[in-house]
Amino acid sequence: MRDFLFIHIPKNAGQSMQQVLKPHDRCKHREYTTKACVYFNRMSADEFRSVFSFAFVRNPWDRQVSFYEFIRKTPTHSLHKDTVGLSFYEYIHTIFPYHPVVFEYQKGYTHSCDKQLVNFVGRFENIEEDFDFVCSKIGLKLQLPKINTTPHGHYREYYCEETQRMVGDAFIDDITTFGYDF
Repeated sequence: MRDFLFIHIPKNAGQSMQQVLKPHDRCKHREYTTKACVYFNRMSADEFRSVFSFAFVRNPWDRQVSFYEFIRKTPTHSLHKDTVGLSFYEYIHTIFPYHPVVFEYQKGYTHSCDKQLVNFVGRFENIEEDFDFVCSKIGLKLQLPKINTTPHGHYREYYCEETQRMVGDAFIDDITTFGYDF
């Protein structure tokens, strides 16, 4: 088995990956939801290069719907009381632009100064195939469980032209870096 470094970006099936990978994780620097640049600065260059590092990204429009529905269904979430009664349109106008976790670039987890630090960036949209690829690189045969899922309709159903543009403008860096479109 090869040592690995999983960069957990919120709302991209990270809880599922964390649960199935944790028993095999020998990285002494592990802190989940820490950006790759933090590990890069903590570890020696040789040590960082010796591990297989990876993250998973998600379409920014879909990710915002997932955040919205997750916050609404989770009474313990810090934004639950502010979001539970809001329509998606209201959420995008009032919560989305101002909360640092909801309004955080995925690229910031995987890149530093436009340089990709991780060896592999998988896609939520291809999660099974991309997770199988990760497992082949680290020498494990694992099944990815479904944990912390938030049931909701297709993300496009949530958007009007205005909210689609707002999220697109806000996440243009993620959209161009990872090749997403609405």
